[in-house]
Amino acid sequence: MHTVILYATFSGSGKGVKVANQLSKALKEAGIQFSIFENEWPADLTPYQCAIVTGGDGTINYYFNKYQDKCLPVILLPGGTGNDFYWTLYGNRTISQQITDVLLLLEDKKPMTYKAVDIVKCVIDQQKTKYFNNSLGLGFDGAVLQNMQAIRLIGGHLGYMLAVIKNIFTFKEIAYQLRHGNHSSEIKATLLNVANSPRTGGGFMISPHAKINDGLVNVLHCSVPGIVARLGVLTKVERGKHLGQKNLFYFPTEQISISTTAPVNGQIDGDLIEGKYFEIMMAEWKARIVIFN
Repeated sequence: MHTVILYATFSGSGKGVKVANQLSKALKEAGIQFSIFENEWPADLTPYQCAIVTGGDGTINYYFNKYQDKCLPVILLPGGTGNDFYWTLYGNRTISQQITDVLLLLEDKKPMTYKAVDIVKCVIDQQKTKYFNNSLGLGFDGAVLQNMQAIRLIGGHLGYMLAVIKNIFTFKEIAYQLRHGNHSSEIKATLLNVANSPRTGGGFMISPHAKINDGLVNVLHCSVPGIVARLGVLTKVERGKHLGQKNLFYFPTEQISISTTAPVNGQIDGDLIEGKYFEIMMAEWKARIVIFN
């Protein structure tokens, strides 16, 4: 099986590089042929039968956006800051466990089994299309992401937590108009998140009911203007215990459009975005993620 390894030097402040090197060493020692690309990935994956992406949520999101419906069956190795999508798929499996199963697969000692995973399409301002597999967050999430240097420097859940706490004291709520199905509403929100999987921010269970293969996104929005109340919600979101709180709304939908009167910042799988109108729906294609029992 001709396999390609894809990774980026910026992933996880260099963790993606270390994981890619660990994997390539194991494959060489086992006499398995493969190709490997750092940062500059091939335009076409036709020569290969399977891709291994080492990195975090941003790296795997880049893979889906670059190749779209031409994606190969893909195996993820955790080399990012948060690794939330990896956790959704593989739980707490270690890198060593994952590499061991990769070797068995490539040596034809294990069959290739994969899960079809939903990919979500977001059209920004009717011009730019971005796909996401984990989550989209507007307003507060965008403000947090602008503190990305602290998140990258400290790493993972702690870095994200510090950036969140800073914005709890400074963030001003934003007015949005939501349209989904036959429903239309005008809201003011501190948090506005559209999730395909449960976890974001290196461990925050913001959308505990989300499933990656049900054809739906889960929308959460809440108005929390006071600092003390925001700190209280934060501790609940971290544990996935926030649903049912006052002024918090959570619902599944196949599609939703979100508009504002002025441009807002946001994030798509850790990538900073900006816009006034966001049209969100299921993509016409699904990703194929290799899983191990």
